[in-house]
Amino acid sequence: MPLTCNRPGFQSLKHGGSCDNSRAYHVDRIERAVVEGLKTQIGSKDAIAYYVRVFNEEQRLQSAEANANRSKRKLKLGEAQRRLDRLVDAIAAGVITTEEAGQRMPALRSAVETAKAALAAAGEPLKVVTLHPKVVDRYLQNLEALDRIVTPPPRIMIPELQPPATFRQRLRLTLLQHLI
Repeated sequence: MPLTCNRPGFQSLKHGGSCDNSRAYHVDRIERAVVEGLKTQIGSKDAIAYYVRVFNEEQRLQSAEANANRSKRKLKLGEAQRRLDRLVDAIAAGVITTEEAGQRMPALRSAVETAKAALAAAGEPLKVVTLHPKVVDRYLQNLEALDRIVTPPPRIMIPELQPPATFRQRLRLTLLQHLI
């Protein structure tokens, strides 16, 4: 069943002149290839378990990196907040004037806000994925059902119904039918 631009969804594109695709695509072949790929790659419990294990290991590595970044960002926020607090304490103690504080305060407040935003952007640690065995079983059942849907039924060739190609073959077939 070739898929071309004359499918219903493509009518306006083709007739409007915006679709110049004239290539035919065999949807049944594409569907079979996709299902075969799924069955080959993740079509067994062992393959799914391997995929989940590798996925979780990758998540763990990313999570470890994210946690390290998050810790660094918390330290930077704490440092920026302490500098701001020291400036406020210096103003309260009369060590610096309000003019000096007015020059330093915007930069320190900006540093605190930037550190807060960076910490918020770090997000939460990633979670481990687990799959319930019944979900895996159901997935495999669905994959088999998909395979049955997209796989065409086998063609059964009955010798009596095959057209003979030559006169000699037709003669043999006729003789065999009369002898039997």
